[in-house]
Amino acid sequence: NTGGKTLLLKTLGLLVLIARSGMHIPVDEGSTLCEFAEVFADIGDQQSLEQSLSTFSGHIANVAPMLVQAGPGTLILLDELGSGTDPHEGTGLGIALLEAFLARGAYVLSTTHLRDIKEFGRVTAGCAIAGMGFDGATLQPTYQLVYGTLGESHGLEIAARHGLPAAVVERARALVYGEDAPGRAPGPNETAEPGPNDTVEPDPVWDGASESQRGPSPQPGATPTLTPTPTVTLTLTLTPTPTLTPTPARAPTPAADPLAMVVEAVSPSRCRLWHNDAVRETTIRDTLRRRMPAGLVAGDRVRMRDGQAIEAANRRNFLVSRDADTGAETVVAANLDRLLIIVSARQPDFHGTMLARHLFYAESHGVAPIICLTKSDLVAPDVADEWLSPFRTIGYEALAVSAVKSRGVADLTETLAEKVTAVIGYPGAGKTTLLGALTGAVRPDSAKPRALNVARDSWLIDMPGLRALGVWKPNLSAGLREFAPYLGLCAHAGCLHRQEKGCAVRLATDTGAIPRQLYDQYLALLHQMRLA
Repeated sequence: NTGGKTLLLKTLGLLVLIARSGMHIPVDEGSTLCEFAEVFADIGDQQSLEQSLSTFSGHIANVAPMLVQAGPGTLILLDELGSGTDPHEGTGLGIALLEAFLARGAYVLSTTHLRDIKEFGRVTAGCAIAGMGFDGATLQPTYQLVYGTLGESHGLEIAARHGLPAAVVERARALVYGEDAPGRAPGPNETAEPGPNDTVEPDPVWDGASESQRGPSPQPGATPTLTPTPTVTLTLTLTPTPTLTPTPARAPTPAADPLAMVVEAVSPSRCRLWHNDAVRETTIRDTLRRRMPAGLVAGDRVRMRDGQAIEAANRRNFLVSRDADTGAETVVAANLDRLLIIVSARQPDFHGTMLARHLFYAESHGVAPIICLTKSDLVAPDVADEWLSPFRTIGYEALAVSAVKSRGVADLTETLAEKVTAVIGYPGAGKTTLLGALTGAVRPDSAKPRALNVARDSWLIDMPGLRALGVWKPNLSAGLREFAPYLGLCAHAGCLHRQEKGCAVRLATDTGAIPRQLYDQYLALLHQMRLA
């Protein structure tokens, strides 16, 4: 809200039309602009008493003709997509319109406040996401377009800044987030802790199949039952074979070499690849660089021709890091089979809450997690088993390893066989020592993520400096495997599984179906995120 979305649409449309008229446009040197045969816009309120058009019907009357004329040479600007009607129906219509324009090959820039439409843009091939910047400290918009982030409306903050009584705003906050809403002052026995950086994945605009899976919708007033629901699915379906992004209207080209894996992104124009059983450095074709301005990352699969990377395959999944100062998000690794989560037994001590956080991230992004307890020689074997037992009970793969004593390293190597695995761990957890034992690599000579070869088809992607992966608040419990059978069975929609009446997850914990240790770690996550 008030971030400049509508002005952004108008500016883009005007720049395109000014350029079509043969005039210069005020942009940075080196900027490029597509040539469009037609420009369509639905911006502002289209209601009309004379034509018996409401706000919503005015939008539909404006957009309907666009579907007839949309094609690869058209630019379509849609403001507040899905607004003016019931939010549920507006979301469905908005997504259906975007799908129709995508099928016709049109270029679309759309704004919306509806979360499911934003999520559609995040997970759908051929779409990219961006948000308008917002300074959380001053509660002021920055009027900057931030690529790769799901923008937030910040409606409550904006309402407070524009004079709405504080009591009304706080009541609205409680209705949306529950009584223990974000921003509530801590009680006398609580400590106000800063929430972690939320991380969302920028969609790199691929073609090919992409699926978004949702669990069953909770029914208000339903009586909770502890019968597991077999249809709940937590992980994304991974495409077994990458699909290359085609260039529209391009003539057939000679056969290219097989797919190569990016080992390290050296610069925007160069990368190191595993190709034909050897690591080699190569250049990236300009057309690929323009289509992927954020660049390639370790784990990307590319097509080679004439010693150049010419095309990139769909990313099945990817991990991101977020700059704590600017909030900018960067993809650091892609196309992962596993996430190796390293926690130490001692020095530093075992950190169950951070482990739960990383398990959530892996589950909710379709990456199978492996728990690796390092420095296991510093505790008794029964202590290590006690720590790992709750996670093993619910199906996680968990190994106790000592790189110094060479204990468990062979088992871990076997687990990693023929997989691409990202590695994350806190400083001091023994990640560098473990990587050395697995790959023979010495201390990293680069601060950039890079893939290390364990065996012929086994790779570990090291991410130096990346300590934690983010959690998106609305999907918190959906990423916890132990909660899966009970999601949707709570008596109230939006249950955060704390002290709400009729909570199926809490009832499952009380009866022993969910390990108490894991539930306590979930509550600790809520507290970190200022939701409890």
